[in-house]
Order: sequence, then C-alpha cells, then structure tokens
Amino acid sequence: MRQVFTLVPADISPAWMLYALGVLLAVFVGLHLLIARQPRNLRLAVSDAGLEITGGWYGRTIPLEALRVPEGREINLTHQTDYRPRWRTNGIGMPGYRAGWFRLRNGEKALAFLTDGRRAVYLPTTEGYVVLASVADPRGFLEALAGAASGGTPGPGS
Repeated sequence: MRQVFTLVPADISPAWMLYALGVLLAVFVGLHLLIARQPRNLRLAVSDAGLEITGGWYGRTIPLEALRVPEGREINLTHQTDYRPRWRTNGIGMPGYRAGWFRLRNGEKALAFLTDGRRAVYLPTTEGYVVLASVADPRGFLEALAGAASGGTPGPGS
C-alpha cells in the first residue's frame, strides 16, 4: 500500500517574490542612472581657498596649502601607464567614468575623477594622495592653480 503526502503551501507566493525582484531591479537601474549623470555635474573650481570639487559623491575642498601646485602636470594615461588607476579602494568604476579612491600602478593613492585618460591632470597633495582629473583645459586648469597659489588671479575659468 502506498500513501502520498503533499507539501504545505508556501507562506509567500511567487507573486511577492516577483514584486520584490522588481523593486530591487528598479533601485539598481536608478542607482546606475544616477552614477551615469555624475560626470556631467562634476566641477573643479579654483579659488584663493583652494580646489573645490563639487557635483559628485567624492567631492571636497582641498586647501591651496595642501596642493603641491608646482609638481602638477598634464598627463596622458595612454602613454604614462604608471599613473593609471590599478585598484579601486572606494569608488565608482564604469566604462568611461572612474571616480573615488584608487591605487595607481606606481603605488600612489589617488582621488580620481577620470572620463578621458588622454587629457588628465596629475596634482600631488601634502596629504599623502594625488588628484587625477580629466579636465577640458588641463593647461588652463594648472595655470589657474599656479595663479591662485602665487596670490594672483585664479586664471581662466574662474
């Protein structure tokens, strides 16, 4: 003689699982859309107070005294590979946009805001890290920093 027993129905229906999955997917897509908009909102402003980085999660103001302006230079990460970000320690890494804290191939700690590695600025600080940023006018940016550091006018784009 054979006896058949059925399972007790689940307390949660599959519809609730699909609803939860939909909510998670919506949050995931929304977060990625928010991240994708960051490069358009990111601004680097040079003033007598220092370098103000706004519009992103890793923005901050770095005082002029903490910037080693004479050592700042324009770099091309395609050719100067030692300055490429290697390890992301706390940041965003998407195709065409990297922002946050990274370790460079040369071992330095960097606060990066990169959209185009061919037009980047390398700016050491006295705080134990460098700033790497893709700015539309690297030369003008460095001139503005030099002007602010020397007590003059910040220069173009101020």
